Amino acid sequence: MNKRSSEDRIGFYNQVIGKNSIHNKYRNLEWDQPSHTIVAHLDRDGLLFIHPDIEQARSISVAEAALIQSFPEDFEFNESMGPNYRMIGNAVPPLMAERIATGIASLFTKNEAQVQDLLAS
Repeated sequence: MNKRSSEDRIGFYNQVIGKNSIHNKYRNLEWDQPSHTIVAHLDRDGLLFIHPDIEQARSISVAEAALIQSFPEDFEFNESMGPNYRMIGNAVPPLMAERIATGIASLFTKNEAQVQDLLAS
């Protein structure tokens, strides 16, 4: 589907959903390409995240969306599907959050050393 024209994809979406959208809302993920940004409204826009295995012809699951966002495999989602998708889509991906926190911490460490040097002199 990704190789089809935007007009074809819009037409397919409108036919399947029964709407008259002017936006291309049908995309499948590809094994060898980065994912699109996971959205908080994935439960309502699942056609934006079709599983890359053409035989499955389905939206990605909560667990698959979480893995794309770098949640650990053993992370437990205790809500129903909609709230879980919202949590995943609204979250700063855990690995990204870790890198941001590490960068900020290193700035504090660096600045602390500079302050100590100034105090010592």
